[in-house]
Amino acid sequence: MEFDNPLSVLRQQEKWAKFPFLSANIYQKSTGERLFKTLGVV
Repeated sequence: MEFDNPLSVLRQQEKWAKFPFLSANIYQKSTGERLFKTLGVV
């Protein structure tokens, strides 16, 4: 996956979304922590 916008834009879109964002391989560079949950139940 490629991003055209910075992660701050993705975080804002997450706030607007009416569904959870999931990702197993997007990390916050400064902390090494995952940016989103890795799994969820639908």
